[in-house]
Amino acid sequence: MLYTTGMVVAATFGLFLVGAALQPIIQLGHTGLEYPQALPLGGYTERRDKVFDPGGDPLWVRVASVKQGETHILFIMFEGLTIPESLYSAVREKIDQKGLEKVKLFLSASHTHCAPDTQMLNSRMTFKIPGIATFQRRWLDWTANQISLAIDATLQSAPLSGKGSLTLTQAQVKANRARRPGALIDQTVSQISFGTKPLLTVFNAHPTFWDSARNQTSGDWPGLLANRTGGLVLTGPLGDSSPFSLKSTIGEKMEDMVENLLIGLNSAQPEELDARFAAVLADIVLGPPIPHPEFLTNNNLPEVLGQNIVSRFAPPSSFVTLVSWGRVVIVGVPGEPTSEVAWQIQNAAAQKGYTKAIVVSHVNGWVGYILTPEDYDRGGYEATLAFHGREFSTRLVEAVTRGLDQLGTARLR
Repeated sequence: MLYTTGMVVAATFGLFLVGAALQPIIQLGHTGLEYPQALPLGGYTERRDKVFDPGGDPLWVRVASVKQGETHILFIMFEGLTIPESLYSAVREKIDQKGLEKVKLFLSASHTHCAPDTQMLNSRMTFKIPGIATFQRRWLDWTANQISLAIDATLQSAPLSGKGSLTLTQAQVKANRARRPGALIDQTVSQISFGTKPLLTVFNAHPTFWDSARNQTSGDWPGLLANRTGGLVLTGPLGDSSPFSLKSTIGEKMEDMVENLLIGLNSAQPEELDARFAAVLADIVLGPPIPHPEFLTNNNLPEVLGQNIVSRFAPPSSFVTLVSWGRVVIVGVPGEPTSEVAWQIQNAAAQKGYTKAIVVSHVNGWVGYILTPEDYDRGGYEATLAFHGREFSTRLVEAVTRGLDQLGTARLR
């Protein structure tokens, strides 16, 4: 029997900016995911490896290609839980084979908890943990191929010429709530558009409207918002925030949240972005993976076994991805930072002369949750999934600062 989460289709269009001094070319495309068999969903171990039920909502890969001179980046919204580095590497290999070695990837997971478990795509996950899938080469290859097809559909589209400007709109919207004690969460929704067409929308909230009782696919609120805007929706610093709505039932809650975000954006004044475009990658000094003390006690694990398990989740290397338009910078983080960590990144950007810094989670990898040292010490669920110790956020900000310096150099070329 064929289990499907949506027809495989491709809808693409391009935008050629005229009147801008440097004339970037922007193309959008998306391809539906159609799984040839039912798979276990990721995000909730309570499902205990049960494969998904038929009849769920479609899942998608959405791509925005932005090219200006020698700089070319592919923004990708993948409707899945995380981006294991083995998935990033597999997609990277596929685009290199197309002769696109200089193209940079901004491969972001929507973090929906109602998509097939991405630990199946993690080549280190060969140790069975109840409720978490193990690595399956077939599904890594299949997923990388689906993302490659979405990239092909986008790059093969004929760009449309049109008049307009690239703009950034930001608004404060009460559409999320704190999920850690004392957290002061970021409630900024950001949207980059060409004229009236949204390209990238970023907001900070876990896609967890659906709990473990749902065993069907769903894009949760990012998928719903992407369907409404027609562009990509990327998750912000969601390490300490959950979605918020005044409505009572799941469907109404998501509709209400998405509607509130759109109302906030439509009420705000857009600002024109500088056409100068640059992108860089900056390595993070990870250090060895370290199980949090509560990870050991909560799971009744000896330290040696806990270290082994954590090493399956934590990658040996990682990096941040920075993209700028003039003095506005998007920082892609390979994990789940809290709002406080994001503010530290934004402060680092301000010190380098950037007027706006937009932090995006789950980009080009997954190192777990990223908390400040003090928040790490407080413990709790998020801390137990912080795999590189209490000082990791400091090393992350240091990597961002190096990346900002590299961006400054790249913009002068």
